[in-house]
Amino acid sequence: MKKQIYWLIGIIILSILIIGCKGSKSTDNLTEIENSGIVVNPKTDFTEEEKISLLRNDIRPIQYNPIQKSVKLYAATTSGKPCTLPDDQSDECNSEEDDPNAVFQPVKPVYSNGFDTAFVEKGKDEHLWFAYAPNVSGIERIVWQVSEKPFTLNKETWETPTGLLSSGEVTINKGEFEIDFSQIAALSKKNKTKNPVYSLDTDPRYFPTQRKFYIRILALDESGDPIGTPDKGLEITYGYPYSAKPTNIHFLFPLKSGEVPGEPHEGEFPNELQDFPEHTYYSDDYVAWFFRPEGFPKNTETIYLQISKTVLKNGIDDWRTPPNMIHEIKLTKGSTEFDELSNPNHAIPIDFNSFADFPSACYVRAVALSPGKEPGTVLASYSKSVKMLLKEDRESIIEETAFPEEISPEIPEVKLLEYTPIRTEAYQWEYYYKVIHQPTWSDISAVFNNTPNANELVPELPVGTVIKFEEPKPEKKTWYEEAWESIKSFFNDIKSFLADIVNWVSKTYTDVKMGLINYVAENFPLIPDSLRDELKKALETMVDYGLASIGIPPELPNFDELTSMGTEYLAATALDAAGIPEAIVDPSDVINMTETLGEEVDKQMSYSANSAGPNPLHWNFVRLNPNTLYRPAFMLLQIRNPYNHPTPTGFLYGNVTTILTNIQGNANREFLYTHYCNMTHFKLFKPVNMSIPSLQPGQSITVPVIFQEYTGEAYQGCSTALEQNDFFKLYTLDTASQFEFTMGFNLPPIDEYINKHDLPVNNGGYMYKDTQRIIKFENIATQKLAM
Repeated sequence: MKKQIYWLIGIIILSILIIGCKGSKSTDNLTEIENSGIVVNPKTDFTEEEKISLLRNDIRPIQYNPIQKSVKLYAATTSGKPCTLPDDQSDECNSEEDDPNAVFQPVKPVYSNGFDTAFVEKGKDEHLWFAYAPNVSGIERIVWQVSEKPFTLNKETWETPTGLLSSGEVTINKGEFEIDFSQIAALSKKNKTKNPVYSLDTDPRYFPTQRKFYIRILALDESGDPIGTPDKGLEITYGYPYSAKPTNIHFLFPLKSGEVPGEPHEGEFPNELQDFPEHTYYSDDYVAWFFRPEGFPKNTETIYLQISKTVLKNGIDDWRTPPNMIHEIKLTKGSTEFDELSNPNHAIPIDFNSFADFPSACYVRAVALSPGKEPGTVLASYSKSVKMLLKEDRESIIEETAFPEEISPEIPEVKLLEYTPIRTEAYQWEYYYKVIHQPTWSDISAVFNNTPNANELVPELPVGTVIKFEEPKPEKKTWYEEAWESIKSFFNDIKSFLADIVNWVSKTYTDVKMGLINYVAENFPLIPDSLRDELKKALETMVDYGLASIGIPPELPNFDELTSMGTEYLAATALDAAGIPEAIVDPSDVINMTETLGEEVDKQMSYSANSAGPNPLHWNFVRLNPNTLYRPAFMLLQIRNPYNHPTPTGFLYGNVTTILTNIQGNANREFLYTHYCNMTHFKLFKPVNMSIPSLQPGQSITVPVIFQEYTGEAYQGCSTALEQNDFFKLYTLDTASQFEFTMGFNLPPIDEYINKHDLPVNNGGYMYKDTQRIIKFENIATQKLAM
């Protein structure tokens, strides 16, 4: 019995020794790795304050790394040729003083190098002027390019960037050139898949749609290569303006009219234009009544005179679809009727007897449309209404007062799920890597003089382990000391390193595209063969630039982390672009297809992103650590269809604004105010403009809106580009940033809606109520820095 006990004790002791030896060996391995300068599981839980305090402008993340532009490009803020080149002063311009008594004071075009300050309205003057100024020496040629896709920083493909529509050449000296965007839009239309979201052929009164075009200018050397890194250029908004929300209280302006029918005149029995609220009109009067709007904004470009059988509302969009409208007159800038309003005696005739079915009562009003504060928006100002009563026999008046019934269109429900602030990159983020597959000893054999079995896995480096390259400790004279010199050299050439990352991302995108296209071909039998090519194009566009549409630049190395938040949105947008939902009979099949494709998008993104990325030792088992990389701020919206039929397509647009207050006595605020042209309202992020796909009954998707810093670009009216350090001064101010977004939808004209839903006859007619979804919230500095 004692022998058995001793034997058991011996076995236990031997086991402990063996385990201890193994543990010691593992510890020795880890020690040797770390002594070599490779830190396993380094500290990564830095606070945002710590990271911001250590920011380096010379090596910001890929899309925010400052680029020295070889040629500065400027765009006119509106149609027409600016009277001076940028930074020039002209007596001709200065002599054109504004007349304070003038009826009209049109907005004059000026040159701006702001990223998104130019808007070209379809159907009006679609020419836009650009100016340029060389910024480096050694230039042999200067070329410009226009694309329907955002430009990337890829220097190798600068001649044939994806989405290129047109290009041209200008002289080497600074100057100007003009582009006709009606031709650009026509070229773009040939390339488009069937996509109602981006179509500009819809009625702009009911569904104002916009597209983005991108223009850049490059300086070429004597070899025909770009000098420096090609930048991303400027963004031009093209299409129809969205309605802007008034920033101030706008009172109703007068709509003057004569006391009696006939032209206004003076004399013994004058018919002067006055502010009458009501008139009586006789059926045997065959003379037109004259109306004159006055007191509208001086920068008005379009005026509507609208006549309706019912009282009209004055909301931001109520001019688009007024109910029971029986007549409308449109006056546009440049027409005789419009320009003649500068004459105080000029008025617009309306012949009520010319209407086939004139009611016993109607209402006349004027709507003045002027450019909104933001490019691509229009501000509606309204006049008082004049009530017109019809008297048949000059003895009695039969007045029918009817009011329209408001109906809520069946648009999807929208809910703000979360807002997440910026995750700033860690100091020396380029030194942090994550293990994407566990290496063998042969994979890292160069680290050690004596290695274990080459085919055995390194237990200290399982998948997910974070490592950091650091300088080896002075007392350890290993091979790594020499390797460290090459590593330092690797990071010293930061431009090449960033270019390598861009190329790596480009390759992974190509893998994603092929993977998705092959997956759809094998797993989606419900898709009609006639639409498979359309879906292929849509998927390629989604992967290349659908990510950019939600704010993920095509060269961001942690794109998979961001994409995973919106895979169903991307899938739904791609299916919509290809026209798939309309071709599938059962809505549940569309929902399943969207979910399945979304899961595959996520899978392909993760698979491709987990390929070995550029690193100083050219290891095939690591990529840059996503958690120490920069991640933009973002918000997540949930969009749900609670109805029993598909919802209309739509669009989301909006801005994030930081307002400077309490400027005096605060060094940062005073600097920002004076350095940036005495501005108090700063765009914190670049404007958002995204498409919203149609949703099937019961379908719900998450839409990520990823915000890009408004850095390296100027604001409208100020030629100074916002610098990175100044952005973080804005970002960390103890003041609230205003987040305001509008989601509009492609609603049919009200008559179509009435017929489709078999609504009963209503004397007052019908009008839409709540045609938009508004997302508004504030975010203060302490929340911006929250992890």
